[in-house]
Amino acid sequence: MLNENTDSGRDFSRISQEWLKANAPKTEVVADDFVARGVPDLTPQLAKYKRLGAGAIVGEVYGTAAPVLFRQWNELRVPALIAHMGTSASADSFVAEHGAEMEGSLVNVRWIPGKYTDLSEPMVEAYKKKTGYTPSNFAVQAHDAALVVLEAIRAAGSTEPAKVAAALESGKFIAAWGPRQFTSLAEGHRMPVDTIISQVQNGKKVVVYPPAAAASQGTSYKPVPPWAWEKK
Repeated sequence: MLNENTDSGRDFSRISQEWLKANAPKTEVVADDFVARGVPDLTPQLAKYKRLGAGAIVGEVYGTAAPVLFRQWNELRVPALIAHMGTSASADSFVAEHGAEMEGSLVNVRWIPGKYTDLSEPMVEAYKKKTGYTPSNFAVQAHDAALVVLEAIRAAGSTEPAKVAAALESGKFIAAWGPRQFTSLAEGHRMPVDTIISQVQNGKKVVVYPPAAAASQGTSYKPVPPWAWEKK
């Protein structure tokens, strides 16, 4: 586990380990490291993972540290699959510049345009017409958040906070990223959606999860090796 030394980084490590314990109990976490944001050198951590024989490096270092991770992973030839949470490393511009060094890595891209509901394609086209770009996952989340609130107000027939809150808790909403509904308070009041995982293949992102999304793209996961430094 390799994450930034922040509240979110520590939460991500904890949540990941809880998931592994529940779903892959034979997996051993051999290291759980936290580094400063913007760390300029990950040699100590990567050298340790190589020595320990780690099979995967799970987590996220992003911003100016993201290129450091992939460059030094190549330089030290650490035979461990990088599974990155995304953010900086999922950006098209980042992969265009560093794709060769990322070869074989998994990256959480969260969202790709598709027909999740009847609202998906009109939302994408409207966004592209206004901005010239395909919406990021953050843009889709912002759109859907506004839509859900407005639909809850409509269902409540009021802007009174308690009535809107009740409508949010009980409502089922159709949004651009798919159907949305809050989980119970005991389950964290979340609105879970399928997230898209890509793998860098030949310097480009291809969808590998969930299976239905990968099938729609005609793509699939390619096991490593060969590693990035072994490809010409």
